Amino acid sequence: MRLTTLQKFLWAAVAVALVAMGAAFLLVDRSPEPIAQAAFRPTFSLPDAGGRLRTPADFEGKHLLVFFGFTNCPDICPTTLAEVAQVMDDLGDQAGEVQPLFISIDPERDREMGLAEYTEAFHPSILGLAGDAAQT
Repeated sequence: MRLTTLQKFLWAAVAVALVAMGAAFLLVDRSPEPIAQAAFRPTFSLPDAGGRLRTPADFEGKHLLVFFGFTNCPDICPTTLAEVAQVMDDLGDQAGEVQPLFISIDPERDREMGLAEYTEAFHPSILGLAGDAAQT
């Protein structure tokens, strides 16, 4: 079987295209895209159960998982904290890259009721923060 001139030209074009695609695949820069910084960076300064003021600088290099609630909340807060605990467990070795924060919207009552004990009952890594009305 003999190839016609057109068939030879088409096979040559296919070969050139394959070589070009292979070269492009090998030469393409596959380094990850730089992560853009968020335009909005929240700031806070809230005390934990021990009275230590916590700021975003305390959690540098970690992702913050922030939840607002109160210890006297009957349904939503405990359910969400249980979900946060499950997420932390599911992260396994990567859990150290995440800091869950429970920020009280009823700080006076929550400090009296034991905010640290409340959050630790769900997961030891959840940090409860409760400031005064102005801080919150």
